[in-house]
Amino acid sequence: MKTITPNEVKALIRATKPTAVRDRALLDLLFHSGLRCAEALDLRASDVESDRLTVRCGKGRKSRTIALATSYGHWELWLAKRGASGDDFIFATRTGERLATSHVRRLLKTLGERAGVETHAHAFRHGHACQVFDETKDVSLVSRQLGHARIATTSIYLQGLGVDLDRVSSLKF
Repeated sequence: MKTITPNEVKALIRATKPTAVRDRALLDLLFHSGLRCAEALDLRASDVESDRLTVRCGKGRKSRTIALATSYGHWELWLAKRGASGDDFIFATRTGERLATSHVRRLLKTLGERAGVETHAHAFRHGHACQVFDETKDVSLVSRQLGHARIATTSIYLQGLGVDLDRVSSLKF
């Protein structure tokens, strides 16, 4: 699985239209939170608290609270502009409906062509995992942030970094 790098995220953000505040915020959030695309699109205003996000219904119908890494500023700008409250979706259509995942696929295809970056939404999650691990060397932290029940699942995200978690998970002591 190809991960996305900070420079590639910045290139995609630069490829957005000047008025596309929501789209820049979504890219910013995906990379700096490690959320699955559907989790990001399911976020409501009541799920956001400063530098923390509550994921109400993640994969496996599990809820979790995650930290939001320092972003490029587009996320904060969008929150202020959006002015959502309560049960309002953070990423909504003009009529207030939840943005569709198909919108994100089309967006990434279009921006990728403009920026020369071939990517998909899940690459942002992998990129986030690699960045957090690279900074902290804490696999457990990465696992909690991503909402993984098993560290072995997280090891898949970190394969490109040369982390051999299979060796650790097979130790008996």
